[in-house]
Formats: sequence, C-alpha cells, structure tokens
Amino acid sequence: MIDTISGKLIKKLPTYALIDVGGVGYGIHIPISTYHQLSEPNETVTLFTHLVVREDSLLLYGFFTADEKRIFLALISVSGIGARTALAVLSTLSAEEFEQSVIRDDVKRLTGVAGVGKKSAQRIILELKEKFSTQTTFSEIVPLHGEEVKEDAIMALVSLGYKRTAAQVAVQKAEGALGSIYGIEDLIKTALRFLS
Repeated sequence: MIDTISGKLIKKLPTYALIDVGGVGYGIHIPISTYHQLSEPNETVTLFTHLVVREDSLLLYGFFTADEKRIFLALISVSGIGARTALAVLSTLSAEEFEQSVIRDDVKRLTGVAGVGKKSAQRIILELKEKFSTQTTFSEIVPLHGEEVKEDAIMALVSLGYKRTAAQVAVQKAEGALGSIYGIEDLIKTALRFLS
C-alpha cells in the first residue's frame, strides 16, 4: 500500500497532480480542496494517498490532510459510492462539513454535491452516521498549536525510540499535513508516517 508520497510537484490541476519521486512521475487524482492547499510547481510536497487496484488500471488518489483521506476511505466503503463521487464530495465540502452533515442527517446539504442524489445521500448517512458518532468529532477537537504541543509529540516519539532531531522534523511535517484542526494523537500518528 502506498500511504504517502513526497516529492517535487511537477504539475497541478484542480483534480490532478503530478509528483516526481526519484525520477518517477506519479499521477495522482486529488479533490479541489487539496489543489488549493498545494504549493507551486517545483516545490516539495507530501500527500496522503490511497491506491485503487482495478482489473485494467492502478489509480492513485491523494489528499493534503489525513482527515481528507479518512473521509475518502469512509465514502468509498459505502455501497454504490465510488472514488469519483468521493472526490466530488471532498471538492464541495470540507472533511468537517461532511462529517457534521452525516451526523445531523443533513440530506439537503449532501445532495448539493454533484452526483449525489437523495437516495445516495440517505445511504451515506445510514452507513456512516454510527461510525462518525462514535469517533471524536471535529467539534470536540481543540485546535492545538504552540511549542508545548509540539514538544509533547516529540517526547512521545523519542520515548518510542526515535532520535530527537528526526522526531522534530517529522512533527513539523505532520503539522503542515494536518492543517489547522487536529488532536495530539493525530499529530503523533501522522509524524510516525513520515518516520516510517
């Protein structure tokens, strides 16, 4: 499984990015939300990715934050919802907006996404509401910033056996990948991906 890709951004389009990793160009399908957060071409970027294997193709999907990827995976687990529709959802609603729409049974908001009809919206809510309700929701996460939080994450990684300098770099990358709302657990988990 390809969980993340880091490399030089060669080209970016609203739904597609080309990233050079050691001389190999990876074509990655992205939501518009990720496009807006990507740096300019020739700069180094990191995307959280998911590989979809089909009989006749390998399709790589990429996301700027771990939460976008989590929502994408939740959506494609719903019967009748494919990757294209999942990208449309993330291109229209933020990860937080989507999760809150599901929890609140907001069919109207979900049907505002291109390709999502009333039946599809009801199926999404039916299959994901319980899952989202039992998880920590965005509204329960306090935005964490500052040196104290970073230090706690670094110390946790050091206690796992990583060198302090490597832990500091990984935490900094994780902060950039996660965006503005996350818990310390998300920060540590994301940093571990950069260390693996």
